[in-house]
Amino acid sequence: MAEFLTTSGASHQIEQIILTAKNQIFLFSPYLKFSKTLFERLKDTSRRNIKITLVYGKSDLHPLEKQKLFSLENITVYFFENLHAKCYFNEKNMVITSMNIYEFSEKNNREMGMLLNQDRDLLAFTQACQEAASIIKNATKIDPLPLLAAAPVVIRTGHCIRCLTEIKLNVLKPLCLNCFKQWAKYKDEHYLERYCHRCGCETKSCLAIPLCQACVGVTS
Repeated sequence: MAEFLTTSGASHQIEQIILTAKNQIFLFSPYLKFSKTLFERLKDTSRRNIKITLVYGKSDLHPLEKQKLFSLENITVYFFENLHAKCYFNEKNMVITSMNIYEFSEKNNREMGMLLNQDRDLLAFTQACQEAASIIKNATKIDPLPLLAAAPVVIRTGHCIRCLTEIKLNVLKPLCLNCFKQWAKYKDEHYLERYCHRCGCETKSCLAIPLCQACVGVTS
C-alpha cells in the first residue's frame, strides 16, 4: 500500500532511493539545484557503477551546473520542456511528489508525496514507469561532449561569501565592502560564512578558505 510522505519524508526517501539502488536510478525534476549532501550521494552511487538517468525541464541549466552533472560517471541527462512531474525511483521504490531536486524546496517549502513499492503497488509502479519511459522517449538528450570540448569558462566575477553579492573574483578579498566592514570588527578569518566565493553555492566557507571543495584548485 502506498505510503504518504511529508517534506522531510520525501527528502529522506529520495536519498534512500539513491543509496539503495542496485542497477539504476531515475530522477525527474523540472528544476535542479542539488544540496551538497544529495550530490555527494549521487557521486557515491556513480562510483558504484549505478546508471543514473536525469530529466529536467522548464529552462536550460547554467553551464557550471552542467559541468557538475557531467562530472558524474554513468549519467544520462535529458531535457523535456513541458516537464512538471517530480518522480524519483530505482528498481524497487518510487517517490512521486511535489518536491523538485532543489535545495530551496527541501528547506523552505511545504511538500507532499507518495512512496510506491514495486511489490506492494505493482500496477501503479508499472504505470508510472511506463509514463517515465514515454517522457524520456520524447525528451532531448543533452550531450556533454560540446560542453567538455569547449574552452574552459573563465569566471572573472565571484560572490561575497556572506551575502552572495556579485563581486570581483579574488580569493584574498572574498567579502563585499559592506560585509568586510562587519567582519573587520572582529577579524576572525575562520568565522563561518555561507557561500563559495567562486561558484556561489551554499557551503561552509570563511575568509581563510573561501571556496567550496568543488572549486578548490580551479584556476579560472
